[in-house]
Amino acid sequence: MGEFLLSIGLFLAAHILPPATGMRKRAVSLFGERPYLIAYSLVSILLLVWMILAALRAPYLALWGQAAWQFWVPLVLMPFSIWLIIAGLFEPNPLSITLAKRDEKFTTGLAGQVTRHPVLWGFFLWAASHIPANGDFVALVLFGGLSLLAAGGVFLVDRRARRRLGIEQWRILAAQAPVTPLLGLLSGRMKFRPAPKSLLWIALSLGFYLWTVLSAHRQFLGSDPLAGLGL
Repeated sequence: MGEFLLSIGLFLAAHILPPATGMRKRAVSLFGERPYLIAYSLVSILLLVWMILAALRAPYLALWGQAAWQFWVPLVLMPFSIWLIIAGLFEPNPLSITLAKRDEKFTTGLAGQVTRHPVLWGFFLWAASHIPANGDFVALVLFGGLSLLAAGGVFLVDRRARRRLGIEQWRILAAQAPVTPLLGLLSGRMKFRPAPKSLLWIALSLGFYLWTVLSAHRQFLGSDPLAGLGL
């Protein structure tokens, strides 16, 4: 349990301290935003992997029983989660997290039309969807904490975008791209104009999802996501 708590502490520190202490601002001014985001993303991935592995090694304390419907939750939501993360990272988006080159107009990518913060929503869906299927204390702490972190990140990223773009420009773009998924498209405030690369991100996400469900999840994490369906 000690390793798990340590991994959580370092993961939270890596996400809270840089913006709170000014470290992020200084690093961006020295190296540029894109190099910083790439390095920061790699560190975050490594810490996340360590945290998951530490959770697997932690003592198991059951909190609720398991039923087939609980395993369907991540199976249904994970394709959307993976797509939002992959497409969100590589499509231009001046309002949120992205590794693509920023511009002053809103993304033409499909993920950014679905929600203002596709990467954060993707991580939220990933974490929240795994809570029902893992009825133990460590999983609740891990996935519940990551869900709250992703949700809280919306306010932090919005504040950062307002500061970068200016309040008037941010309001114009934010009005076209609500936080709530699909609200902008359904309300007519955003036009459905996906870039050709959108199909590439969909195909890559679907391929990664199938590989994870059919092989990688069992091979690297030791659990079969299809085992509890009772089929």
